[in-house]
Amino acid sequence: MVTGISVGWLLLREPVIALAGQISAGRRVLYIAGETFAGVGTQEAIGWQEGRLIYGPSGTCDFEADLDPGYRLVFRSDSAINAGLRVLGVHTSPGKDEYETIGLTRHRYTEGWIGD
Repeated sequence: MVTGISVGWLLLREPVIALAGQISAGRRVLYIAGETFAGVGTQEAIGWQEGRLIYGPSGTCDFEADLDPGYRLVFRSDSAINAGLRVLGVHTSPGKDEYETIGLTRHRYTEGWIGD
């Protein structure tokens, strides 16, 4: 069981962090959260395997005005989510980052996937 991880950021939530750590038995789990406005924003990620932390917690932003304590200013390709997906073994498709490669862009707007 994973306990004692405290990130104190806006997006990652303790109960979900605990659940993700618990369900990592026999697999890798990456909990991601992102908030954007007009293409810029913040991303957070944390990952486990077998209940052990293997990535993060990591917080990144791609706009200097969003640079809060604990966050790093990075290019989108090195965002917390993309870096976490690389830890899981995701390899990019030509012309795409990890986020887009695994199809997360189709979940950008609720209306686009609610019927799936």
